[in-house]
Amino acid sequence: MSNTKEKNRNLGIDILCCLGTMMLLGLSFFKVIGFAEVPIESYMAALPLAARWFCLSGAMVLAAGTGFVMSSRKYSASYFKILIRLVYIYLTGSACSLIIRIFLLQEEMTVPDVIQSFFSFTTSDAGIFVGMYFGLLLAAPFLNAAFHDLGQKRARLTFLVLTTLFSTLQPMLIIGGVTVIPEWCKYLFPVAAYIGGAYVKRYLKRRRDVVFMIIFLIALCASQTAVVLALSMAKGVMYCPWLDSIASLPCLCIALCLVGIFRSRKEGSGAAHRFFGGAAGGALSALMLGDPLLGCLLPALEERFPDISMRLWAGFGVIPVLFILCVAVGLILQIPLLAIRNTIRSYRNADEEPEDASDDGDIEDADESEEDSDETNIPDEEVIFEEAEEEEPAPRATLSLPPTYTQPLPQASENSSRHTITVPVVQPEMTVKLTQPPAEKPIGVHEVDLPETPPKKPSPPPTPQPPKDYTLDDILSEQGIPVKHMPDSVDDLIAELTK
Repeated sequence: MSNTKEKNRNLGIDILCCLGTMMLLGLSFFKVIGFAEVPIESYMAALPLAARWFCLSGAMVLAAGTGFVMSSRKYSASYFKILIRLVYIYLTGSACSLIIRIFLLQEEMTVPDVIQSFFSFTTSDAGIFVGMYFGLLLAAPFLNAAFHDLGQKRARLTFLVLTTLFSTLQPMLIIGGVTVIPEWCKYLFPVAAYIGGAYVKRYLKRRRDVVFMIIFLIALCASQTAVVLALSMAKGVMYCPWLDSIASLPCLCIALCLVGIFRSRKEGSGAAHRFFGGAAGGALSALMLGDPLLGCLLPALEERFPDISMRLWAGFGVIPVLFILCVAVGLILQIPLLAIRNTIRSYRNADEEPEDASDDGDIEDADESEEDSDETNIPDEEVIFEEAEEEEPAPRATLSLPPTYTQPLPQASENSSRHTITVPVVQPEMTVKLTQPPAEKPIGVHEVDLPETPPKKPSPPPTPQPPKDYTLDDILSEQGIPVKHMPDSVDDLIAELTK
């Protein structure tokens, strides 16, 4: 049976993605209320200018967060699942956005305009960021391959620097009203932010790096706010052409600093991780529904806060509430998709379960036993020993070899199963005997265990006899040589000789 595995989430990055979406909604809010035409005459405008300039980094934050999350993913089925879910969210969110614009905001749109808006990502003013996100998601496998194939840290840093120079410096390098770098390079800024997020995940892991990022972020925000405020007060309105772009270098620096600050050291699957993971998953719906809903809320805000400065302060509370509302609508719209996915998964799990499998579900052992049963032929140069099952003994191959022809067993390879041992032997000296199991006995015949034969008693050792004094006659008689009687004395010898 299949066990569902909970996905681990990086809590800090999920929170950062939600923050990046709210930053883009804040940028739309500044546009809806007409902040660009507000006269700037005092230093009290520093906070709204800093907030608007900070919101310009929202697209970079989303791209860097995507690079942090997607850089470690492989090109597999999960990639297509994410793509299908995002396409579904885009289609449903765009449909809801068009309904609000046509029926509530009374915008005139023809059928061709409606169809074209789906393909050109113009169903809402923030649709350009949705198109950017889809393009970045489609390029993610190629960017991951390019980033990871560069084995050294210096090569990856060079890749990041080059993409940054071509994308973020384009709106800043203006000489005599002419841009030095072509305009199309500006649209490479999501790639630079994606590579930056992957680089931060790979190398910036020390605590002192986070402290440095916090200090650098505060100094960068303060300096840029001072520059924008000084130029705007000189003009009387908001003015800073070389920084008023989402593709500017300070925006990329802010995004990378936020990724390094918000990243969590450990991933998890707790309640907080699932909550913010769902909120980050519904951020795309917030981009699609945010602009139409802001258009619906604008008359009420103008009536409630006639002064534009008060509407600016009210935006700090409107944007989070609007984000939560859009995310809730997006999650509700995903219910049919989740129902279809769960139905397909249940049917797939039902088809994968074997009919006669036990609760343990050792499907792999069953497949291996089938493969073992097919191995009936013994090759000429190899002898295969098959392990017999405990319940049903199978025929076994026994091998008798002279000790001079035996060879050590080789190590098991990847292709050999755990039930097979391959022994190379010398073929002329090989004798194989196959022992078949005993045939079944007829009914009524039973095996009887006979008593064992008692061991033979050892015979007592022979009784030792005393040594015997052997003479020459005894030795010659034992050898079968005839021996004549010798006289006992000289007189007897003379008498014998004189006979």
